[in-house]
Amino acid sequence: MLWDLLLTLTVMGVIYVQHLTIVNQKRNIFILAEKIKKISERPNININSQLGNPKIIQGELDMIHDGKRATVKAIFYPKKIV
Repeated sequence: MLWDLLLTLTVMGVIYVQHLTIVNQKRNIFILAEKIKKISERPNININSQLGNPKIIQGELDMIHDGKRATVKAIFYPKKIV
């Protein structure tokens, strides 16, 4: 009896924490989507003002030659962003 009660409370606690995590992540995704929408609607945005003169730009780089594709992870250290 006591074991069942303890197990039930533990499962309810785990489910509640998962619920809070899902709600917070949903909210963060909607906030990010709104920011992206605002940035994409503005014409002629200056990348320096958006990124604040980054010291490192990283991401994936796709290189295509003669129909062959190479994908690499790239890290750039820009001296000047035009």
